Amino acid sequence: MKIAILCSDITTLGGVEVVTMWLAGRFKNVYDAHVDIITCRSNNDGTINSLPDGVNIVKLGMSDNQQYFNEEYYKKLEEIVHKNAYDYFVVQLSTAFKNLCVVADQEIYRRISDYTKIYLVIHGSPLYFLTRYNTDYDGAFKFLLKKIYSAVKYTPAVRKFFLESAKYVKHFVTLSNGCRRELKDNFGLDSIVRYNPYEFISLEERIEDRKENIILCAGRLSKEKNLILLLTAWGKIKNHKEWKVRIVGSGDDSERLKRYVNQMKLFDVEFIGAVPHDKLMEYMQKSKVFVLPSFFEGFPTVICEAMNSKVAVITTHYDGFSDELIEDGKTGLVVDYKAESLAAKLEELINNNEKLLELQNNGYNRCKGFYTDKGSWDFFSDKVFMGQD
Repeated sequence: MKIAILCSDITTLGGVEVVTMWLAGRFKNVYDAHVDIITCRSNNDGTINSLPDGVNIVKLGMSDNQQYFNEEYYKKLEEIVHKNAYDYFVVQLSTAFKNLCVVADQEIYRRISDYTKIYLVIHGSPLYFLTRYNTDYDGAFKFLLKKIYSAVKYTPAVRKFFLESAKYVKHFVTLSNGCRRELKDNFGLDSIVRYNPYEFISLEERIEDRKENIILCAGRLSKEKNLILLLTAWGKIKNHKEWKVRIVGSGDDSERLKRYVNQMKLFDVEFIGAVPHDKLMEYMQKSKVFVLPSFFEGFPTVICEAMNSKVAVITTHYDGFSDELIEDGKTGLVVDYKAESLAAKLEELINNNEKLLELQNNGYNRCKGFYTDKGSWDFFSDKVFMGQD
């Protein structure tokens, strides 16, 4: 068997890239396949040493300022696919906007569809691709203009992209039941569910003894991650009881968030910056509560990591939300986008250790059951997968 995985850039090591590396290794091990990762941009070879054994990198050689495929790269990719005769071709779609994700281009799929079976993996919420602008940080007037611009330009383009792509794609792949429903309800397209990978780690030691009064948030610091909601809620809590908020990650929203912390005098907020994954897991295991306040997600692996680390999870009901892991009040807490709602849930856990321990243990057990009791893994099977119907 020969398998190719196409992504915009394997060297950035964001969520999509990490999943790409994991998938490549899994394809190699499960199917004993020849696996190529085809990367459009690859100016930095920093990730090459961490490639799974036996997996190859194929570079198209696009520069960082090349936002779109042109005829040169269409032909180059077509030649690679034709020459290698891949049985399966997996496209890692981080967003449906071509200027942000160069593989969001139905012409690519048309060019190669005669040579291989295409699986288009949607890393995100299909609903969000239609709404796009859902923050008003720049003021109500600019927010309204963005909404109009999105409705006039982007929404029709996104619909066209998915419907045109359906002519050439064997399967659309979504990351959760919630995303699957969104693709069906908003585009009329069916998909198969393939959850983001996660290797559950059974905790044989008492992790509770290492925990501190820390509320953790980790990930890219960008507006769609909506960390301002957490900070605003934190400012509404009168009695922290020696708790603090720890924010791990970096991004273009970092400076605005830090200014807000200074303006509101939230001195019990700590910004760590980007750290290696093993260091993040150290922070995770020391924390008692994890907050994910995003506007949209696909299937956030960070929730799995929090549950596995016995951290109580609070999340917004984001676009793409699915209840495979989070059952409100039992395995985690789900809130709306009001700071008062999040503040109330945080206070509940700060002041109720029994409830906190209940969510930590229930979340751990749900995650363990989800990732260890689902049977065999077959990405390309057309049959029911991991309990989906």
